[in-house]
Amino acid sequence: LLRKLILVGTAPRNHDAGDGQGHITPETAATFGATYNPPENLWLKVFFTDSEKSQAAGRAFLKRYLSRTENRDSPINDKVAPAQIAAVGEWGSQPGKRFAYLKNIKQPTLVVSGNHDVIVYTVNSLYLVQNMPNAKLI
Repeated sequence: LLRKLILVGTAPRNHDAGDGQGHITPETAATFGATYNPPENLWLKVFFTDSEKSQAAGRAFLKRYLSRTENRDSPINDKVAPAQIAAVGEWGSQPGKRFAYLKNIKQPTLVVSGNHDVIVYTVNSLYLVQNMPNAKLI
């Protein structure tokens, strides 16, 4: 049983994706549809802004991440992005009234979001806190 939740950079099912295909934002499709060399450079686009300072922080993160030798995640390959896009597309379908299922989540919930997230639009954090009875947004 979960006593508390922390939701970071996420959205409810059937969320707002702007003019995207289904529930995949145009930026998500472009980001995950691109080719990166090495493949790990995908994360520079996903988690860091285009500023020089942010990209430098991203490269430092990747250096630390790639230097780890034990308990490593599976390497990224050309099957990852299509699988993720398919999963997000399915997640976008919502049977029943939009967001109604969120009312059943009673645990204290902290919702954390960036102020310019183009993968999962920031407005979706508002949908979470507006529909979860015990949620707070920071």
